[in-house]
Order: sequence, then structure tokens, then C-alpha cells
Amino acid sequence: MDARSFVEFLIQERVIPADRKNVLIEATSISGDRVDTAVLDLALTGEATILSALGRFTKSRIAQASDIAAASPELTSLIPPRLARRFGVIPFRRDGKTLSVAALDPGDLLVQDELAILTGSMITTFAALEIHIRAGLARHYGMTLPPRAEALLRRLRNPGKRGPAGPPQTHKTPKTPAPTKPLTPVESTTTPTAIPQPQKAEIPIELEFSDEDLALFPSFATSTQPAPTAEEATTSKPVAMGPPPAPAGEESPPLPSPPLSPEARLARAAEALQGAEIRDDIADALLEFSRPHFARCMLLAIRGDTIVGWRSEGDDVEPAAVRAISIPKDQPSVFSGLLQGTAFWLGPLPPMTRNQDLIMALGGPPPVGCLILPIKVRGKIVAFLYGDTGGPPLGSVPMADFKRLMAKTDIAFQVYLLKGKIRVI
Repeated sequence: MDARSFVEFLIQERVIPADRKNVLIEATSISGDRVDTAVLDLALTGEATILSALGRFTKSRIAQASDIAAASPELTSLIPPRLARRFGVIPFRRDGKTLSVAALDPGDLLVQDELAILTGSMITTFAALEIHIRAGLARHYGMTLPPRAEALLRRLRNPGKRGPAGPPQTHKTPKTPAPTKPLTPVESTTTPTAIPQPQKAEIPIELEFSDEDLALFPSFATSTQPAPTAEEATTSKPVAMGPPPAPAGEESPPLPSPPLSPEARLARAAEALQGAEIRDDIADALLEFSRPHFARCMLLAIRGDTIVGWRSEGDDVEPAAVRAISIPKDQPSVFSGLLQGTAFWLGPLPPMTRNQDLIMALGGPPPVGCLILPIKVRGKIVAFLYGDTGGPPLGSVPMADFKRLMAKTDIAFQVYLLKGKIRVI
């Protein structure tokens, strides 16, 4: 959510006075909280008013604090803690096959798709106040609340203890009393409650993939290697010695990490793709592999008839602008030829109107050249990988390595989808 846009919306809707705009924007930039949390912290309005405005701004239905608090363990166990914390989501109601989910970003369609695959349900997302979603994540998924959030929750539960909003208070340094006895810090003895983890189903890979497929993922076949014989197990092998220890009183200088070979980097990507539990794990592996070759990277996904922004990386790249990318497949863009069968795009972006969406999201100078690769699953394009050097010419690109990476990603997506099916059968 863009903080400035939401603040301007609140002023337009007369939820907050116009003279508080800069104070509110500064408060969010310092604290890192969302606008609705800062509004409550500054006591500019009440919970019901800001929640209603949040629903209108996001064009979503709203979830009350009581809805989130009433979420049952049976429902919250449908979403793994790591995913719930990463996306800021809490399932709180189920009606037939429809799962109602309170979300920090109720308009994120890719998160909705992820939850649908994970739970086998139709997902309906609701806007909710950030402070109550954070409290729900702490209650159901073991997330730690910072002291500021706990203090705000206490004030919201006891509204009479804080007066109405007024002009910003001038903070004065309190007089320090004469020191008496040093205080001994008290350590907390509270043990966090263990959150039950859903068990992951194993996939009978040998029934799903051919030998050619397994060759792309060497770690899939490690369990099929014969066990060492007793003679091999007892035979001592020479051990490589490290550098001699530093003299007493001196620290050994850190050894530089040798650069990974292309094969080693592909093997690392294969291991990460194999262990992917959610779609963003696949994105992490692709961005990690691409990092040495590009200054700016983007991943875009296909959702229905639209190409939407997914993930991004780079100093000038605006993640919010990337997530806002929405290019219809039937409108001319750099993706048109790729959708019709072109293997990849290598060169400058053509002067097409919809390509400006990409340039705006990059945040820096337009690329002199870029590489765009389609990501396919069983021959069907599901996403695109974009990379450029941030302005300079692209130079040489290890296309053979990237083609092998795309083949591995194809299988990773199939495994990801199979895991989703296993969970809901």
C-alpha cells in the first residue's frame, strides 16, 4: 500500500485534518508502520473510522478485530506459519469451499492464488487493521510483537486512558533523580507456546518424473546411491589441512570465498528449487541465480489474460510499482512475441506504450538492453524473468546456463503444484 496515496485519501474523505499530512507521513517513514497504525498511534481517529476508510481505499470488505481474534486453530493450521508471516494473512472463517482471510494487502491477486493452491479453497480476502493482523500473527503463528505494538494494543483495549487527539506534544527532557541503587535487569521466564506445524506430504517422485527430469535435479537421486561397504566405510582417507593457525594474540584474516563455478551455481539453484514450498521460494532461487549477471531483475507472472508484476530486485527498482504492473496479453508489448513462441528477448525494449510500465517500475534509466526469458510449465508460459544492467549495454549472457535454469524451474513448478494437490486430497 502506498502510504502517501492512503494519507491523501484520508484527507479527501475528511478522516484526518489536512494539516496532519506531513506528520503522518513522517511517522510512518520513521516507525515502518502502515498508515492506519500511525493514525491510531497518534489518536487521529478511532478504530471503526480508520477501518472503514481502509476498506473503501482497498475496495475490499473489512474484517473486525473480533473476527481475527476468533480464528480457530483448525483454520489457522491450513496456512504454514512462514507463509502467514511473510504475506500477513490470517484465515478466520470458512463457508463451504470459501475461506475468508484477513490480509495486509487484500488486493494482491498472486497471494490469493498461492493460498488457493495451498488450501484447496476459494479465497476471499478482507482488509484489516495492521495492528490486529500483527496481533493475530503473534497469537496463532508465533510472531513476536514489538513493545510499541503491545503498547498500542493496550491503549486500544482501554480507550479511556488516552485523551483525544491534539497538536503534537513538545517532548521535554525529564529531570533525572539522584541515582540510588543500580537496578538488576529481570530476565523473562516466559516460554513461547510452540505452534503446531502442519506435516508435509512426501511426493513419490519416481512415479512422476523421468530419468531425464531427475538429471536436472541431482539431489533427487541421492537416496538411490548404494550404501558404502564396510571396507569403504573403515578405509581412512587423507583430510585436506587448512591454513596454519595464527600466532597467539593475532586473529586469522578471513579467507575470501572463491567464486562459484557455473555448475556449482546451477546445483545451488536446483537445491533451492527442489525445496520450494511456496511460489516465492521459486522466485528467490531465480533472483539468486540471476544476481551476478544483472543489476535489475523482475519476475512477472501470467494471471488469466494479464501479465502482472511479481517480484523484483535492484537498487532503483520500485517493488510497489512492479506489483502494480498489469499488461493485458492482447495489447502490444515486448511480451507479444514471447507469447507467440519466441524463445527469448535480447535487446532494447521496443517503443511500445505498455513497455513504459516496465520502465517506470525499474525506477532508473531505461535499459540499453535487457534479457527476457519465458518460464514454462509443460510447454505453457506461466511467468517471465527480466534482467538488465541498469543502463550500460548488456554484454555477454550465459544463455546455456539460463536455459538449463528454465528447465529446472519447469520441474520446480510441477513439484509445487503436486504438493498443493497432495495437501488437499
